Amino acid sequence: MNHSLADADPGSATPMTSLRRLIRRTHLKGALIIVLITSLCMMGAGMWTIGRYADMYLQLLARTLAYNVEAAMVFNDKVEVQQIIDSIAEPEGLLEAVVEDVNGTALGAFSDLRPASVLANRLSSLVIEQPVIVPIVHQGQTIGRVTVRIQGNTLIGFLAAGVLLLLLALLFSAGVATMVARRLQSRLSKPWGQLSDTMRHIAKERSFHERIPATHIAELDALGCDINSLISEVERWQSKLEGEKAQLAYHAEHDALTGAANRRQLEPLFAQAVQETGRAGVGFALLAIDCDDFKQINDRYGHALGDQVLKSLVQTIKAIVRKSDAIIRTGGDEFVILIAGVHDRESVRFIAEKIVRAVDGFSLLKDKQEVQLSISVGASMYPEDSRDLGGLMAMADAEMYSMKRKIQGPEEIVT
Repeated sequence: MNHSLADADPGSATPMTSLRRLIRRTHLKGALIIVLITSLCMMGAGMWTIGRYADMYLQLLARTLAYNVEAAMVFNDKVEVQQIIDSIAEPEGLLEAVVEDVNGTALGAFSDLRPASVLANRLSSLVIEQPVIVPIVHQGQTIGRVTVRIQGNTLIGFLAAGVLLLLLALLFSAGVATMVARRLQSRLSKPWGQLSDTMRHIAKERSFHERIPATHIAELDALGCDINSLISEVERWQSKLEGEKAQLAYHAEHDALTGAANRRQLEPLFAQAVQETGRAGVGFALLAIDCDDFKQINDRYGHALGDQVLKSLVQTIKAIVRKSDAIIRTGGDEFVILIAGVHDRESVRFIAEKIVRAVDGFSLLKDKQEVQLSISVGASMYPEDSRDLGGLMAMADAEMYSMKRKIQGPEEIVT
């Protein structure tokens, strides 16, 4: 079963994060992990190296001490042995130094049992193997042995310095990683931001002429090209739909035969003319036009010629009135013209007479016979004659039929 996003549990939604933050976190974590692993490896290698050097150093001290006490042990001079131990053990940082004969009897010893030294020694015992025991040999015979332990403070100091350097290297690497992450983030987030902003603007403003800009990242550039292709297709369909919509709107508002506005547009055009009159401070005129003997034209010559007569009539009127004036077909051969910006009846009468003369001047041929057309025109003015559409139409129709009666006679009026 399909579920909409609205049905999803808000509490189970995955928290969103920005691409910029994700890149920064991922790159920084990766860099820190690499630096941390490298630091641990270097620390292990450093401790092993320090331990080996400390062991060699301790071996060297033990041999030096064994060499120096050899003569004193031959003469069994314990005082000399002790003096030699003291002169070497404390300056060289030994924790313990013991000189014994072959029977295990101590002839001299040194030890540093301070608490801090004990703690450091326990830590240093993890790095090097202690104690170091070296035999004392005289003329090829073993006459005793030297046992030494190194003091942990010196070793721990070396280790602490190494750790400090590693920490500084870690901090420096983290800083460099952050800078690199920000640069990478900027290089990635900028084209992503351009793509997102363009798509958002296109969706909000319907500006399908816009395109995703090119970028230096191949994958994003390919994505942008695909999106641009999709936008072009949407733009083409949008243009087609807008054209069809405009055609439908035009056909809904205009007469299919003559191209004049249809009867449904009379009231909206009248309301628009009233509104413009209020802003301009001048009135407008309404002309009612009816074709004389149009029924006889249809009956005698056919409806095809009658349609051509109506088309020619509208084209003739359009050539006389302004583009801002509205021509409305209200019936078969009946038309209304809304003429804006008129100041007096003389101007209206002049326009009406001009239309009548123009129509009287054209004719059509049918089977080598000339077909002529005449019209009757009536006029009314807003707001002098009336302030509503019905009143203006009634007055214009009355004047038009009065004109028709003068031309044809009362008994001949046929539309």
